[in-house]
Amino acid sequence: MKTRLLWDKILRMCIKLCMLTGVAFTFAACYGTTYEPNFEFEASGEITNEGNEPIENVEVTVKYRGCPVCGKYSDKEGNYLIRQGYFPTVDSIDIVARDTSGIYEPDSVRVEVVVDPATKTKWSEGSFVVKQDFQLRKKE
Repeated sequence: MKTRLLWDKILRMCIKLCMLTGVAFTFAACYGTTYEPNFEFEASGEITNEGNEPIENVEVTVKYRGCPVCGKYSDKEGNYLIRQGYFPTVDSIDIVARDTSGIYEPDSVRVEVVVDPATKTKWSEGSFVVKQDFQLRKKE
C-alpha cells in the first residue's frame, strides 16, 4: 500500500514537472492503456512586422488551457513550422507569438480544432493543420 502511494506521489510530481516545462506527456504509458485519443498536429505561418519584413527568433507556442504543449522559433525568413505527432485531443488551441528581443508586442489567437476525418486511424483521432500568420507591432 505504501509503495502504491509513493508511486502515485511520484507520478503527480512528474506530471507537474512536465506541465511546468511544457513537455508533452502521455498518461497511456503510466496507466498501461493501449489507446489514448490523440491528434497529429501541424501549425505553420509567417511572422512579419508592420512593414511586412520577416522577424527572426520569435517564439511561437501552442497552448491548451494556458499550458504550453509545443513550440518553435521563427527562422530568418520569419517562417515557423510546428509538428507534433502526438497531440492531446482538444477542441481549441491558443497560438502565441512572442518576440524574444523585446522589440515587438506579443500576439495570440485562439483556433478551433478542425480534424480531417479521412486521416483517422486506429491509433489516432486524425490530423489537423493550422496556417496562422502574425504581424507584430513595435512596443510603444
